[in-house]
Amino acid sequence: MELEVFRNGSNRPSSLTCGLHATLTRYSAVTKSLLVNFSRKGVITMSHENVRSSDLIGSDRVEGTAVYGSNGDKIGTVERVLIEKRGGQARDVEISVGSFLGMGGELHSLPWEKFDYNTELNGYQLDVTEDQLKGAPTYKESERDTAYDRDYQTRSYEYWAVTPYW
Repeated sequence: MELEVFRNGSNRPSSLTCGLHATLTRYSAVTKSLLVNFSRKGVITMSHENVRSSDLIGSDRVEGTAVYGSNGDKIGTVERVLIEKRGGQARDVEISVGSFLGMGGELHSLPWEKFDYNTELNGYQLDVTEDQLKGAPTYKESERDTAYDRDYQTRSYEYWAVTPYW
């Protein structure tokens, strides 16, 4: 089930909230394992526990996931996953660092190989420190196409000592 949360002062949130509460009450009484997720895009999704225990994950569940450094401190958030068009493999992950409410900060595109999902942290953990990340190639929100630039990718893969996929 997916519901869109309306904003901008409309009177829809109150009726939506009431309808959502009734739906959640009925659904959780049946399954006993309801999960409710609120995305940054204002979409609420509900899924059963078996979705969370699968080895596969939808890209919409990766975006917004916390990223932790080698010491376990949160250092950023996944913005998007970059997928190789022809091979279909996740190759890079764009993370935001130092932003507040999605504004400011800087973006980094790191090789997928640098990420390891940590079930205890419920997020991705890098084998790097925050200082190492600060020294890595970066770009701003207004320069997001930089992630596709081969020169940028080469600098990033060299910095992280990962063999390029190309």
